[in-house]
Amino acid sequence: MDVAHPEYPSFAALAAARHEGRDYIRRWRFQARSRVAILAPHGGRIEPHTDQIAADIAGAEFSLYTFRSLLSRAQANLHITSHHFDDPACIDPLSRHPYVVTVHGCRVDGERALLGGLDTELLADLADAIRDAGFAVQTDGHRFPGRHPRNICNRGARACGVQLELSPLLRRSLRRGDFVEAVRAVLVARQRRGALD
Repeated sequence: MDVAHPEYPSFAALAAARHEGRDYIRRWRFQARSRVAILAPHGGRIEPHTDQIAADIAGAEFSLYTFRSLLSRAQANLHITSHHFDDPACIDPLSRHPYVVTVHGCRVDGERALLGGLDTELLADLADAIRDAGFAVQTDGHRFPGRHPRNICNRGARACGVQLELSPLLRRSLRRGDFVEAVRAVLVARQRRGALD
């Protein structure tokens, strides 16, 4: 993640100290029929472009939650670590979604995606799709395993999910649409599989 040390230990602490609409913006659209939830808990100026990528992946059919900091890092650090991120507007509806994917930013070279999380089957499918789209992928041996049970990616209905850590070059890439489509294709298949159950 781009920010090494969080300033706030919980969403309640952040909300008590900061003003929504001035310091940060939340956006959520949870859909009753969606089996997939896409989150960007560190958007805006914390991990730039992650909220935009999450919205692109969600499209019109998947549930979406984004937190966007409006403050520069020189002003404040509004980062809450993934296993402390507990905004009720996110956590409560998230528990009804079997598939959860979170989008983050990390500082690594190249157009790379580091994948983590407890949903090993979905992680493997996403890794294959992202790799096939021409991006470098790492699924283990990195600093962001996403395996903490309280990590926001693992708080869906199945207590497992996938965390996507994206390099600055990937987040700004002219080929970003290819990345989004690769991820969406896997998730659309999961959504359709659920409709047949």
